[in-house]
Amino acid sequence: MVFKRTRVQLFLRVSAIFMLCWLINYALTRTDWVVITVVAILTLLYTTYNLYQYINRSRKELASFLLSIRYNDFSATFSTEVAGRSDGELKRAYNSIIKEFQKVKAEREQKDQFLQTLLEHVDLAVVASDEHGHLRWYNSAAKNLLKKPYMRSLVGIKDIDESLYSTILDLKNGERRLIRPVIDGRMVHIAVSATEFVTMGDNYKLITLSDIQNELDQKEIESWQKLIRILTHEIMNSVTPIVSLSGVVEQILEDHRNEESEGLHLPADDADDVNQSIRTIESRGKGLLKFVNTYRSLSKVPDPVLESTDLFALVQRVLNLLRGDLDAQQIRVQVDSNTDDLRENLDPNLMDQVLINLLKNAKEALKDTEEPAISILFQREFGRLCLYIGDNGPGMDAETLERVFIPFYTTKEQGSGIGLSLSRQIMRQHNGSIQVKSAPGEGTTFRLEF
Repeated sequence: MVFKRTRVQLFLRVSAIFMLCWLINYALTRTDWVVITVVAILTLLYTTYNLYQYINRSRKELASFLLSIRYNDFSATFSTEVAGRSDGELKRAYNSIIKEFQKVKAEREQKDQFLQTLLEHVDLAVVASDEHGHLRWYNSAAKNLLKKPYMRSLVGIKDIDESLYSTILDLKNGERRLIRPVIDGRMVHIAVSATEFVTMGDNYKLITLSDIQNELDQKEIESWQKLIRILTHEIMNSVTPIVSLSGVVEQILEDHRNEESEGLHLPADDADDVNQSIRTIESRGKGLLKFVNTYRSLSKVPDPVLESTDLFALVQRVLNLLRGDLDAQQIRVQVDSNTDDLRENLDPNLMDQVLINLLKNAKEALKDTEEPAISILFQREFGRLCLYIGDNGPGMDAETLERVFIPFYTTKEQGSGIGLSLSRQIMRQHNGSIQVKSAPGEGTTFRLEF
């Protein structure tokens, strides 16, 4: 209907021009039609100009409409207030089409915004790159995992860890690998997978990185607990009778030594040797029972009784408890905080054990260090409270760093090897985590995330 009216308008204007041309041609043959000739010529000029304006205006409006589609810009609309009937309907048609495009664009932007918000708030690290390695997406979880807030291309991952970079480059579509890169001085377990896709003729690679350290820690803790329960059960069942019987035998020998007995004839030296051997068996048996009872704590950590606790006050309490030992080594302790929100739901008694273990380890690591110092820092990271406890001691090599949380593993002469393992288990019970960052000559820092 709109285009029919436009054709009618064009036909009428062109017809008027032809009629005026015929009239002027006829009027020129008449000497008494001078006024009519002048009026006809002026009318022809006006009609021709009006046709030019109409065509030019329609051409500009059509060009503007097509360019708005070309550049995906639908902010402009066409005014219908002063337009004629046919022009008004054509402009209303343009505006109607523009509104549909605006609706489609708004829906697409809404979906894009939803997808971006979703990717920004998932715990899964997502990195997308084009075929040239330029990053097209790098979400918050990836920034947190890789400890790099800004990165333009995949080459930036090479500066973090070369093994991680080479793995990402080698990954094929749909492939998944488990690797152990060192990120920011901390060894982590990461599951890396890749998906390749094509959009508008361009090739893209979507890489997901999942930190499975917590899951592995939980499985490792459960495995150690199961092993310790089995070992303690078997050792207790075997050692308890030995200790009991050795005591009975020792008592019998003592009774026979004090009384005359016809059934037992041992030289005095042999009797002393037997007594000493029995006492040794009993002593070692009791020591083994004590050992088992000590390590049984790893499999029987009580469930935490959570309460709102000021973590800063808790740290100060532990520091006061260890103040004498710290002052004896002239260790300087510095406590800083980048947040005022230091309250967390935790079990203060269990957390005392964690803090005591970490501070004692730091104190012992500083035994031969000049100007020993311990730094304690509180800060919020992605909404979670984190506590850093670091020292300027000798640090740990890669082998020690990998084994530091294994039960019974220790580098100290009098160490039991359960402190850090127990601390990790307590943090897991609080739905938190504990990580360590260390290098030879660079000190050691433990990070508690609540």
